[in-house]
Amino acid sequence: MKISSGWPPKIFFLVCLLSLTPLAFYPYHISPYQYPKLLLLSLFLFLSLLFWAFDSLLAQGGQPAWDPVALFLLAFILWALLRYPWFSNSHATLRDPFLWGNLGLTYFLVGQYGAEEKKARALIYLLALVGVVICLYGLLQFGGIDLALYQSKHTVFGPVRPEGKWGRPFSTLGNPNFLGEFLAGLLPLVLALYFSSTRKAGRLVWAGSALASVLLIVTSGARGALVAAVAGIILFFFLGRGKGYWRKGLWLLLAALVFILVALSLEGARSGFSRVWQKMAAISSPSQGSVGARLLWWRVSWEMIKDRPLLGVGTGAFREAYPAYQRRFFQQPDSTRWIPLVAAGWKDNYNATLEAPHNEYLQIAAELGLPGLLLFSAFSLLLLGRRARNGQAPPPFWTNGCIAGCAAILVAALFGFPLHLPSTGTLFFLMAGLLGHQSKPPPDEAARKGDPLFGTLLVLVGCLALLQLIQQGKVFESGRDLYWAIGHQLSGKADLALTDFSEAKRLNPQDPEIDYWLGLAHLSRARLPLAKDSLERAKTSFNSPRLYLTLGAIHSDLGELGRAEAIYQEGIATYPGLTPLHAALGVLYARSNRNQEALRELKKAQEIDPSLAETYHFLGHLFYRLGRPGEAQQNLERFLQLAPAADPRRNLDLDLMHKIRPGSKSP
Repeated sequence: MKISSGWPPKIFFLVCLLSLTPLAFYPYHISPYQYPKLLLLSLFLFLSLLFWAFDSLLAQGGQPAWDPVALFLLAFILWALLRYPWFSNSHATLRDPFLWGNLGLTYFLVGQYGAEEKKARALIYLLALVGVVICLYGLLQFGGIDLALYQSKHTVFGPVRPEGKWGRPFSTLGNPNFLGEFLAGLLPLVLALYFSSTRKAGRLVWAGSALASVLLIVTSGARGALVAAVAGIILFFFLGRGKGYWRKGLWLLLAALVFILVALSLEGARSGFSRVWQKMAAISSPSQGSVGARLLWWRVSWEMIKDRPLLGVGTGAFREAYPAYQRRFFQQPDSTRWIPLVAAGWKDNYNATLEAPHNEYLQIAAELGLPGLLLFSAFSLLLLGRRARNGQAPPPFWTNGCIAGCAAILVAALFGFPLHLPSTGTLFFLMAGLLGHQSKPPPDEAARKGDPLFGTLLVLVGCLALLQLIQQGKVFESGRDLYWAIGHQLSGKADLALTDFSEAKRLNPQDPEIDYWLGLAHLSRARLPLAKDSLERAKTSFNSPRLYLTLGAIHSDLGELGRAEAIYQEGIATYPGLTPLHAALGVLYARSNRNQEALRELKKAQEIDPSLAETYHFLGHLFYRLGRPGEAQQNLERFLQLAPAADPRRNLDLDLMHKIRPGSKSP
């Protein structure tokens, strides 16, 4: 059937462009991968909405099929928008509510303009080819071939892949975990293409893509992605029972084993696999690495849900609300058992601020309340149970791949936040939309009518999408200015850095990360009052151990000892058991001649982490002040044993040791 309107082909072309979102990145940006993807996602969806509105107003376009799956998704999107803190002082960004809306619109667009047999097949192949490109780049990274920018040690943040050759790849996704989650969702669809291909060349291409995906999922070290990939593969073969998938899959499994054995024959590759194995083994030791920290995030998220079960804290407000709940949690008597589990994670991430609990369902419930979680769960369950019901007609070959792929991403959502990422989120909703494919012929053109009311509604939604696009443009530009500003600061060009920081702040005034870096820039130029003001603003949402340490030290240097003590106490309440915070508070007490309180905090720091050199430095000087030279001598000697040779405090402590015991030498 020919459609007289030219809008559907244009809209389908834009839907195809959406599938290219995972490939987008811009190197000279504070976030080279995520924000370019968000910007393109916003642009393509705004244009798609605009053309859909024109099709409804001027031609034969109309509403999508409002089945239960679509209704639950629509209700979830509306609830997410309603729960955004529009009129509060929250620093939640505009990304989250519109990200959910944009991704949901992807589902409706595919169902409306991409579900015909020919179009759906083209979209499937395009998604798979995008996966092939991502796999090729990931394999090159694993082998040590990458853009010069990401191999250099002189970029803004140092080498992006510090592990170098045979290190964990991330391809165009920006993070090994993101790569693993994306490929785990795409792998069942690639398997569907492999089993349905009738040409030998096609089977070789899809077999190679599947093998590369498995290798990259393993070498990414993404534990949640590995679980998700296994779940997706099992579900795919279960859905395809009776079609000979198990027999045909044995050859692919044998090829995968040979592929991995060949990789293991390379010495460098073995070290890469060894790191992955160590990361997997860390699951059994929650006190090592990030496992304990994630368990704490989940536990505190449960406290957030219990506190606001119906409304949640608001869409996109998790990062700002979380620290207060963590402080409240550690006030409970039985919470002290968690401190040893999370100390290692905090120690390795002084500069990190928690963006998400690494569990989509907990985050949805914490931000949107239980109604939001129920709406999304209903949508997901109905989606996975959906099959094309067209009499006795069999479903298309990609149906099982899409169902298993969506299920894999939903499993990965138990351990990460794949649906908050533009790449994996777009993949999920594109595959979800393809599950709405109908093989029945569409109605006659004479029966198709425009829908002016729906078209008008789309125009209004398009206006919101335009505002979102403008906002994303400003966020992207501010991130680029922030990148240049940090580069200028690290190269000693302070004036240029402050100019770029100011421009980034003008474009995106509510971004606490800009305040954080601006505060550090002022601090590097000894502008303590300006540094204090910027970091105080950042602390409302950009929360990290390093921020507490830096801000407390600034207040102390300004003579604001009461405020410094409050900052350190708040930091300890949020991150109890973090040694540098206890040591800093002890030094502050010593400065105020509160010697017994200083001794208590420094002893506590020593007990928590006996390997921290600076604790012994401060204890040595405090004991000397208290007239206890023997203990002072012991702590100073211990400091000299632990401190690096270039530590400027070594000479000071040697001088003090000579006063205590003439003839003392460095250990």
